[in-house]
Amino acid sequence: MALRRIPATRMKKKGKGKKIFLTLAVVLATLLFARQYVFVQDPVITGYETFKKLPRKKHLVFTIKNDRPIKSVSVVVVQGLRHVTVMDDRNVGKYKKYNILFEPRRFAIEDGKATVSINAVSGIFSRTEISVDSTVDTVPPVIEQVVSTPFVKQGSAGAVKARVVGAENVYVKVGSAEFPMTKSFNDGKDVYCTIFPVPFSVSAGADVLLVADDGNDNYRTERLDTTVVARKFRRSRIDVSDGFIEGHIIPLLGAKGKGLSEVEALREVNEAWRQEDNSAIGEVGQRSEDRPLWKGRFLQLKGSRVFARFGDKRDYYYHGEKISSSRHLGYDLASVRHAPVTAANGGIVVYVGDRLIYGHTIIIDHGLGLMSLYGHMSLTSVRAGQHVSKGDIIGRTGNTGLALGDHLHFGIYVHGVPVDPLDWWDPNWIKNKIMRVLLS
Repeated sequence: MALRRIPATRMKKKGKGKKIFLTLAVVLATLLFARQYVFVQDPVITGYETFKKLPRKKHLVFTIKNDRPIKSVSVVVVQGLRHVTVMDDRNVGKYKKYNILFEPRRFAIEDGKATVSINAVSGIFSRTEISVDSTVDTVPPVIEQVVSTPFVKQGSAGAVKARVVGAENVYVKVGSAEFPMTKSFNDGKDVYCTIFPVPFSVSAGADVLLVADDGNDNYRTERLDTTVVARKFRRSRIDVSDGFIEGHIIPLLGAKGKGLSEVEALREVNEAWRQEDNSAIGEVGQRSEDRPLWKGRFLQLKGSRVFARFGDKRDYYYHGEKISSSRHLGYDLASVRHAPVTAANGGIVVYVGDRLIYGHTIIIDHGLGLMSLYGHMSLTSVRAGQHVSKGDIIGRTGNTGLALGDHLHFGIYVHGVPVDPLDWWDPNWIKNKIMRVLLS
């Protein structure tokens, strides 16, 4: 049988095709490798900024994500020659949020400088490492020699004075609210004091706490020897007529009242507007001088009668149905029309302007978070930043805002929280409840 001879040119073409195939296979494999290990996004780590401060106990919270599964995530604390692995997680997935309880003493980490390193690996060429320079501080502040007002009624105020060492922030906590303390105006550098309010919404018997923070998330908390005492407030029913809504509420709303029903209009003014005013006043109350600017008792509007008291609960009924409610946050005082209004005590004017409910309004800062408010005025004759003395004329009474007649709404606020003005008209109350603590 004769052998068939294959031409050399055909063999060359076949070999050349094989080389091209191999070359294409190599290129494809390289591209697949590059796609898998080179041209991929590195893992993204977020939330690690809080690692700069490491107190005696802290939750290290951070998230990690990538467009492909993450093989491993580790957290290592480096201090000197020591490398302490806090966490080593494998086969993580594409996203995970971590919350690691870190206690330096449990890992024998000493107070001082340290570095927290987070290392995330997705592939041979896909990894991210974040290093955070940290300060380890496990020693909380020291609180001693606490003096405070022993009994404070709901809707009233008290005072506290304490020696605090190693703190950056010191404050009183009543319920969920926090009120800052400042360096005492008449003592050494480690003595703090403040006046604090007890909102009428706080339950009787609630704890009043003094909290010190060293700025590194180490806290010391001490319960003050202050008892919150229950108090009853008056409650009244107000029957709202169509005439009242049409004559007082609708004109106040103006264009904003278009399309609102009578009930919606009343609620807008009585609830939403009140809340807006209260929030604005609360913000003003956060900026106060760190020393007392007042002296002695506060003045009541001369020759005035009381028409509404602090804390009065008002229920509004329309055609026999309760549709709204509010809380009166001061005293309504009436004298003669456009009666001169005097500064209740010495201080600095911190607000002059128009409020939705209170109309033409003045707020005076008396120091240590204590402020007085004058609302519904027809005329204001002072400016923000002006120093006033007790008895200085600051304007005249009126019926601006939501007012049914010429009168003055007088309020007292402590750190932006309304308290009973009646206390501040009483020189013995101020002396025994406030100044005895501040000057001790």
